[in-house]
Amino acid sequence: MDEEIPLITTARTVLRTDFFKTRERPSTQSLWVRYTNTVNDPRIDAAFLDPLDGKKGYFGLTYHYIIRTNGHIEIGRDPKTISSVGKRHLQPSQIVIGIVGGLSLDAKQEANETPEQEAALEWLMQALADTLMLPLEVTDDREYLRSGKHLETEEPPDENGDPIFDEDE
Repeated sequence: MDEEIPLITTARTVLRTDFFKTRERPSTQSLWVRYTNTVNDPRIDAAFLDPLDGKKGYFGLTYHYIIRTNGHIEIGRDPKTISSVGKRHLQPSQIVIGIVGGLSLDAKQEANETPEQEAALEWLMQALADTLMLPLEVTDDREYLRSGKHLETEEPPDENGDPIFDEDE
């Protein structure tokens, strides 16, 4: 049986990263797979995520590829450029893949990718390795949620919702 190639498209609108290009990535050594920290909604795409990442202080969309709930792959940030997210020492060598999802409807972290997203991710990672003709290290942030672990603050916030700090700190 032949493996079905997912639909790959460019963003349906001009993104901020089209205007604020980062440097080209000198080499690619790894893939970073992470949730977009949104609900798993079929309407979420690069055009939706671009201003959200901009509000976080990035020059627009941080993902090179977005895998939508139906398994379609959307090209976000120019795949040849360095992403503005991640650890500084890894940024120049990483391709960042965003999986739409990661939050439940009540805004709790949850591993909620669809089977179509999983199949598209496997296909994309293999296609990138084949195209670059390199073995690529994969960092999959989704594994943390799948393990059932959740980061919780050790100190409760004050009445304004801010973490409590000592006045002398």
